Amino acid sequence: MLLMYLSGGALRSPRFVCASLIAGISLLLASPQGAARAQSETLTAECTQFSEVVNQNQQIMADFEAELTTFSQSATQAETLDEIKSAAKQYVDAVNGVADNLEGLVSDLSALPLSDEQLLSYRDQYSTVVAGFNGALAIAAEAMNGVAETESEEELAGRIETLQTDTVGAVEQIQQLATQETDIIQNVNAHCGTTAAE
Repeated sequence: MLLMYLSGGALRSPRFVCASLIAGISLLLASPQGAARAQSETLTAECTQFSEVVNQNQQIMADFEAELTTFSQSATQAETLDEIKSAAKQYVDAVNGVADNLEGLVSDLSALPLSDEQLLSYRDQYSTVVAGFNGALAIAAEAMNGVAETESEEELAGRIETLQTDTVGAVEQIQQLATQETDIIQNVNAHCGTTAAE
């Protein structure tokens, strides 16, 4: 049951979420050239800066996906308590790594010298989504850390139950945040692509 849970339910949902986030971020790459030429130089430059920082998320999520694949392989092959604990620690390390990278992304966004009020609003909204994503991942990592610190096979069942309960809510939260993230990116694209017509 542990292996089925670790290799199935705990992984597929975060992978789905990663794919959703990557798809949303890639929308920023598709800004119309004609509209960009007609925009004010300031807004064009700010839109470019914004997209360059946010597009860092593609690499962050690709790295996270690779680490989840490694975890999946370890979890599927785990048979002893020590192997299960080792696989759980891989997951915790992967989540901590992506959390650090996403905090860096938010820091980079905050450092952007934006003057456009709408872009400032989108930056704040996007930073809130990333913070929420990190918060949900922290819940999952804490629950998985409980598995990593299990001292006996008897204790394992309770830790797995906690993991299942905590990660269901975290994954639901991440899926909602992925939808919000996509909406923000679409709004940024619309703002950066239609300003010329104003």
